[in-house]
Amino acid sequence: MDLTAFVDVAIGLSIMYLGASLFVTVTNEYIAQLFELRTGQLKKDLAKLIDDPALVASLSRNPALEPLFRQGRPILQRLMAAFPLSLVFGSPQKTASFVDPNMLARQLVGTLHARSEPFTTAWQLLGALDALPDSGLKAQLQALARTADANMDAFVTKVGAHIDRTLAAMGEVYKRKVQLISLGVGLVIAVAFNLDTLLVAKHLYRDKEAREATVAVAMQIAQDKDLFKKCLAAGEDAGRDDGGCRQFAGLAGAVAGRNATLGKLPLGWDSWHEAVSALGLAGSRSQAPMDGAAPGALPRWIGLLLTALAISLGAAFWFDLLNRLVNIRHAMRKPEAEGKPV
Repeated sequence: MDLTAFVDVAIGLSIMYLGASLFVTVTNEYIAQLFELRTGQLKKDLAKLIDDPALVASLSRNPALEPLFRQGRPILQRLMAAFPLSLVFGSPQKTASFVDPNMLARQLVGTLHARSEPFTTAWQLLGALDALPDSGLKAQLQALARTADANMDAFVTKVGAHIDRTLAAMGEVYKRKVQLISLGVGLVIAVAFNLDTLLVAKHLYRDKEAREATVAVAMQIAQDKDLFKKCLAAGEDAGRDDGGCRQFAGLAGAVAGRNATLGKLPLGWDSWHEAVSALGLAGSRSQAPMDGAAPGALPRWIGLLLTALAISLGAAFWFDLLNRLVNIRHAMRKPEAEGKPV
C-alpha cells in the first residue's frame, strides 16, 4: 500500500472526528448555559480581583455591572433560559458572561473620585488609594498609580490592562472545566454512535472504496475555510439559517445517522443487543464482532476512548487538520498526474 492510502485513512478519521466534535461543541454550549459555567467562573474571578466590599457595593449600582455581582439564579430559571419555557413563564433575568476591562477600570477610578476629593496628580491619587481598606486590589492599584505619573488616562489604561491580564489568567480554570466536560461528552457520543477509532481505521485501511468516499467528502468540506468558521460561530442555528452551513450540519447528521455521506464507514449500532454484547455488558452472552474487529470488549473500549480524546479537541482543530491533510494529498497526487502520457 502506498503512502497516499495512509493519508486517506487519516482523512477518513478526521472526517469522523470533525462530525462528532460538532456534537460536542453544541452540547458544551447547552451545559455551559444550563449551569452558568462562564458566568459563575467570572463572578468568582471578580470576587478574587475586587476584594473590597465597599467597592463591590459601589460597582453593583451600575446597571452594566450589576449582573456580574448578582447572586446565581435557581435551576428553574436556568432551564427557562436554556429551553423555550420563557414563552409560558416569562423571560428570565439575563446573566453576564463577559466584562469589558476598560469599562470596569473607569468605574473603579470613578468610584475612587466619588469617595475622596477630586484628584488630578499622582500624589492625590495615592492619597485616595491610601484611604481604602487594606486589600489585594488596593496594593495592585497603588503599584499601578506609582508608574502612571500624573496622567489619569494612563492610570485608567494600566488598570484596564491589569484587569484583562488577571481575568485571562484566572480563566484557565474555566478552560480546564470545559476540557473535562468535552472528554465526558465525547465518550458518551463515541459509545452512543459506535465511533471506534481502531475499527474505522482498520476498515479504511482495507477498503479502497471507503477511503475514496471519505476523501470526496473531505474535498468538498475543505473548500471554504471562512464559511466553516462562520458556521461554527453561528452554533446550532447555522444549519437552519444559512444554506451554506448545511454541509457541516449534515456532516454531524451523517455521523449520527449512518447516511449515504459516510455510509462506507462502520458507524453506529444495528441493535441494542449488539452494543451491549460488543462492549462486554452482556455477561455470558456473546456475539461475533463487527467488520473483523478484534474479539473482546477491551479493544472496543480502547477505540472508543481514543475517539473521545480526539473529538474533545474541538471542531476547529479537526477542520484545520483536515485542510492540511487534503493539501498533502493534493501534493502527493501531482507527480502522478504529471508523469502520465498525454
